Amino acid sequence: MTRNLIRFGFWRVFFSPGAFYFLISIVIFAGCSPPYPLPQVHTSGAARNVMTGTDLSVTVSLDTIAGPGLTALGPAEDVRGEIIAIDGKVFVSRAEGRDISTVVMPDVKAPFLAYAYVNAWDTLKVDAVIRDLNDLERLTDSLARAAGIAPDRPFPFRMRAEWDRLDFHIIMRDTSEAEHSHEAHAAAKVKFSGRKGDYDLVGFFSRRHEGVFTHKGQYIHVHAISADRSETGHLDGISREGKLTFLLPAK
Repeated sequence: MTRNLIRFGFWRVFFSPGAFYFLISIVIFAGCSPPYPLPQVHTSGAARNVMTGTDLSVTVSLDTIAGPGLTALGPAEDVRGEIIAIDGKVFVSRAEGRDISTVVMPDVKAPFLAYAYVNAWDTLKVDAVIRDLNDLERLTDSLARAAGIAPDRPFPFRMRAEWDRLDFHIIMRDTSEAEHSHEAHAAAKVKFSGRKGDYDLVGFFSRRHEGVFTHKGQYIHVHAISADRSETGHLDGISREGKLTFLLPAK
């Protein structure tokens, strides 16, 4: 379902001199609306365990949670590769030198995962200015509140656009390492910067899952996948000025 609710420069309005009154209208709108019937966000394992090397063991095999509308994000088994499930289809990307290999792999396993089942999406057309992940997080939060989603509710979301710039990484842990740590985890990221063009973003927003599927101090975990499904990775940076499509689970 498409809802043309936001046809103006949302980001500019949000930070305009009238932003306070606009924010109040969002709060009133959300407070007066019936509860948004969000799909449950499930988790398996925890990001903190992987990033610190505490526990890299598999916690879920995606073929055991398969279902219509499966939406999921996480690293692949052995912390080698990135997982994204979109519209029930599971993709795994791995870096081979500076090349990216992306395959459909419904039975991939993961040390941690965030997932939900979304059978239909509501669509918003937005005119926005996004310069980094903080802008992306604030935009997601604001649009969700305006739609009636309570601030403490975790939810999946998607975006589509011809992006001006995308930066992402694919984790490729050296399995011969003596131990995994924050430093080793950072070094294992194969980075791809300055991508442009048509990509889908799949993300989860939550104020309650820091260390579970978001980093400390962050409320979103987002992967990008190209329109032709040839490459995907964990989103690190983003830039877009203009129109984009924002999707929330359908009411």
